[in-house]
Amino acid sequence: MPDPQMLARLKVKNHVTEIVTRSVIHTVNTMFGQNIEAVRSNMPVKGDTVTVRVLLLQDDTCAVFRFAFDRALLVTLISSYYPPETLEGNFPFEDGASEIANIVCNRVKKFLNQQGYNLAMSLPEIEREGTGRLDPGAVNLNFTMDSTDQLHIDFDITENRIAV
Repeated sequence: MPDPQMLARLKVKNHVTEIVTRSVIHTVNTMFGQNIEAVRSNMPVKGDTVTVRVLLLQDDTCAVFRFAFDRALLVTLISSYYPPETLEGNFPFEDGASEIANIVCNRVKKFLNQQGYNLAMSLPEIEREGTGRLDPGAVNLNFTMDSTDQLHIDFDITENRIAV
């Protein structure tokens, strides 16, 4: 007989995966007028990337989200918002990546809080070092607008009541 807590953890992860996927596609389409699709791949984003981390916290519950954007994908997305001369620095890339992460994580927070949590959300933070990957148990999602430029999202949720 399956463990009820394990089934509950799986259900939460599946719901959050669906929310993240729908939110990324909707946000990119609405804000930037671009089509992005979820792809089955566990390949990490390599090369020139911008990685954003967001935490959802409540007591002993912590959900960690990492968004690793290929810079080339961000150029495509934000070129309509920023003049070409500003695309040389980091600010427009970090700002655009942080805004997408903020919108997606707010939707996840809203869903989880409707399930009985009372999570607070951190501000998106740019990760200066690290791989942008979580533990092997984390959920890995990949999105692309073409076959080369990617957005990779890892998330994991841990808590003492329902360790996800």
